Amino acid sequence: METLYGANNKRGYEVSVTSKNRKNLNEILKDIPYSRSAITSNRMKELQDFCLIQRHNGAGEVSYSLSIFCHNVKERLLPLAAFG
Repeated sequence: METLYGANNKRGYEVSVTSKNRKNLNEILKDIPYSRSAITSNRMKELQDFCLIQRHNGAGEVSYSLSIFCHNVKERLLPLAAFG
């Protein structure tokens, strides 16, 4: 299982979302120490706008997962990271 983890720090802000399992906002907040729900919610919206995550509505709960586009970007960037 691939997971994109992140933290709120001086270098940037990333969000924890698993590729195979969906997570709701409360689960994501638990994965990011000292995070605030308003900031995380805004970042989730930005990731949706860039088509990196998908929002799923169902059974009275909203959850998020990595998009196919995100997987494609990651596959293309990993060789570049290993090269340089």
